[in-house]
Amino acid sequence: MTVAQTRSRISQPATIRGELNHQYHWCSRQELTAGRWVSLIKLPSPKSDDEALLLCEEGSDRWRVWIPNHGEAIIGTDTFAC
Repeated sequence: MTVAQTRSRISQPATIRGELNHQYHWCSRQELTAGRWVSLIKLPSPKSDDEALLLCEEGSDRWRVWIPNHGEAIIGTDTFAC
């Protein structure tokens, strides 16, 4: 990752890897399974990665996840995309 990409990610945490020109969509319930990697729309911290591994469902709209460079967290389904 270049310094420019790092600055972009820190200054714009609400984007989904915009500089890489990927297209993502909101996850359907059928797509949400433990072991799946999802893209974070809102980063928990400026230094965390922009992807999370789904560990287990914590409620109808919340998941326990593991985020590289951050650790475990519980996040809402409105904060990630497939």
